Formats: sequence, structure tokens, C-alpha cells
Amino acid sequence: MAVRVDGAFSATVTNTASVSGGGDLNFHNASDPTPVTAPILGITKFHVGNFTVGQTGDYTITVNNTGTVATVGTVTMNDFLPFGMTATAINASGWTCPTVPTSFVNCSRSDALATGSAYPSIIVTVSLDSSVGPNMTNFANVTGGGDLSFHGASDPTAVNVPDLSVAASHSGNFFVGQIGAAYTVNISNVGTTATAGGTINLTDQLFQGLTATAASGTGWSCSSSFPTTFVFCTRLAGTLAPGAAYPPITITLNVAPDAPASVLSLLNVGGIGDANFTNNFLNQFLPVSRVAVTSSGSNSATVAAGNAASFVFSANLATNPPVGTVTFSATGLPPNSNASFSPPSLTLSGPVALTINTSGNGHVAALRPTVPDRFGLGRLAVFFPFAGVIGFVLLRRTRRKSWLRPALVISFLALTLGFSGCGGGGGTPPPPPAPVVTPAGTYVITMTATSSNVTIPPVVTKVTLTVQ
Repeated sequence: MAVRVDGAFSATVTNTASVSGGGDLNFHNASDPTPVTAPILGITKFHVGNFTVGQTGDYTITVNNTGTVATVGTVTMNDFLPFGMTATAINASGWTCPTVPTSFVNCSRSDALATGSAYPSIIVTVSLDSSVGPNMTNFANVTGGGDLSFHGASDPTAVNVPDLSVAASHSGNFFVGQIGAAYTVNISNVGTTATAGGTINLTDQLFQGLTATAASGTGWSCSSSFPTTFVFCTRLAGTLAPGAAYPPITITLNVAPDAPASVLSLLNVGGIGDANFTNNFLNQFLPVSRVAVTSSGSNSATVAAGNAASFVFSANLATNPPVGTVTFSATGLPPNSNASFSPPSLTLSGPVALTINTSGNGHVAALRPTVPDRFGLGRLAVFFPFAGVIGFVLLRRTRRKSWLRPALVISFLALTLGFSGCGGGGGTPPPPPAPVVTPAGTYVITMTATSSNVTIPPVVTKVTLTVQ
């Protein structure tokens, strides 16, 4: 019996034959181990240097025969390119390969490959898009030619890709019940390679106590349905040079009255290949003040001395747990002024008004005594000697008429009082004293909100008062 050997999995094959029947109820067989000489294919794959996103690179694939006989039949090479790589050119003399672009390179040929020889190498040029990662491995394999085994090769490839980083910033602490709080999200390229197209995605997962009401940034599209606890923004990556940053995103949100003392925002940037994913995430812990006092208008006022100025504030007090009673006080008041609060304390969030009175701090100026007129005193000095002479003469002439003496004395006194203006009343009174008021100037006044819960620090707010 003549057989044709198309290939073998090993250097030896075993042929087994059997016989049965003829009245023999037993089963009989015989085996014949047979050495087989077959080709043994091999495959190698390599590249030179690092690849770079947005550019191209070459892989060189070579198929050889390390067996003792030549190949028989079709030899096939398969190369499944890594994610983000696309073959844009294939240079393979004698091979039949697919048209490009393609992500699956399948080349074949049927000519015999002598022992110890190799086919012309296959050079695959690949482009690297924005999704490629920093470390990729390309696998290729070869089959056929009388070798029934499967042979493969791998080529780990380092790729230069950008390194995006996410950061966030805000001004001051948030506070319970705050409307329109905001923080800024910045995405920058801290790597050594520019971005090369693709799409950047930013997500922000908000946890207990936070609700986003808006998100915007130049070039960004934020498609979230507000209000929401999950913010999603996207933009074209374009070409962002190393050290550069995209325009920032401002996320506006509300803080719940029962928000905890620290709230969490989980930021994540992605969408393209990245050299370091650890800085693509940011757990942003935001402190929340349990008591806050914010101006409902202006923090400065100008008044004329003697008048009052008012400042209106909104006091936000946490409800979980309650902060107790918050009492308001003012220090740094200008001279001759006083301050009052309405209401003087709160146990729940609400408005509070500070009034500063510059009309003398409640003091009343004393009246100064009236000073007699100098002209009235002079007239008295002339009149009394003259009146004394006349009185002496009249008294001598009325000795015989004693009843006239009382009338004369009374008339003399009336004349004296009338001439002197009843004690010098004819003088001009002095002007009234100037009121005691706050001196002109600019004053910075400190308003303090103090909770009955000693674990909550006092909250200080400053206002500016200009007195003219």
C-alpha cells in the first residue's frame, strides 16, 4: 500500500491495522511506528525603536523552515494587529496579502521552502491612532507547508503616548445650603508626547450632598441632564502639546442643607491612550462649613455721621446634625457708634441684619449754662448809684407821709428789674453744642457668628463702613 504524507505533528507516526471475522470472535490488530520526515516552520517578528502615537512604525515578519525537508502546499501567516494599530502598507515579495488599510494581515504562498531557508520577509507598516496604549504586543503565527503544528511569535512594543492629568480647584470652603457653588476642572498633558486626535471624555460622579446644576468650558460639550449627580463632558483631543492644558471646565453645583462635613467628587479623564492612568482619576474631598454667613447685598456702606447703616446677610446652618444656637456679635466698631443684630441669634438658616448707628452710641450732650450779656451788666453798674441818690431824696421828702414809703420801695424795685431786663435777660444766648457723633473715616467691622456647639469654629465676616 502506497501512502502520501502531507505533514506530521511529530517525527514519528504510528499506523494501526486490525482484522476480525471468519468465525473468530476476537479482535486482532497490529501497529507500525513509522519515522516521518516533515518540514518544521518557524516565525520571527521584530521592530526597531519605540513607536509614537499619530505616527507610523514597521514590523518585520520572517517565516523559515528548520526541518529536514522542504515545505509542501500552502503556507499562511496571520497577524492580528493590536488595538489602535492599522496596517497602511504591506511589502511582501512573493506573498499574497490583503489590501490596506486593515487590522488583520493574512498573507500566504505555495512555493516550496527548502530546509534551512526563509521566505522573503513581510514588512507591515502600521499607523497608530489615539487609542493605542503605551505598551502593546503584536502576535503573529504561521501554519501549513506540511507542518501540522502551530507556530507563533510575539513582539512587545513600547509606544510614546501622551499623559493626561486631571486636577480641580475652588475658592474657600463650601457651606451647607449653598446655591451656586463651583469648582474648576483642569486637564493637562504632563507627558512628553502630544495628543494625536481622538476624543477626550471627562466624568464627574458626585456623592451625598452635592448636585450639579451646570457644566461648561470652551470647546467642551457637556451633555448631562441637569440637575444631576453625574457630569459627562467631551471634546476633540486635537493636538495638545506636552505641558499644555485644555480650557478649564467649570462645574456649578448646590450643597444640600444636610450635607456631611466633607463631600466627595470623583473625577476621571479618558478616551485616548495614556502613559499613566493613575493621574487620570481624582478623588476630590471638599470640606463643607457647618455655619456660614454670606452677604445678601454689599459688604460696604457710606453714611453721613449721625445716621445708621445696615448690612443684610444670609446665615446657613447645618441640619444634620444641628449646630445649636448661633449668636451674632460685632467688633471693631468706630467711636461713638453701636451695633445691633436682627435677630440676635438663629437656630435655623435665615436672614440676619446688622445695623450700625453712628449717632453717638446713645450719649446725649449736656446743655451749657447761659452767660449774661456784658451790656446788661454795664447798665446795672450805672443805674444802681443813680437810683440810690434818687431814692435817698425821695425818702427825705416823704417822712411826713409814711404810707408812701412802701409804694415808693415797690416802684423802685419794679423800675430796677425792668431796666436791668430781669437779671440781664436782654443778652444773646449762645448756640447749641455740636452733637457727639462718629468721626469721619473708613472703618472695618468684624461680624462673628458663634455656635453654642463648641466643636464648630466661629465664622467671621468683615464689612466696611465709611462715615462722612
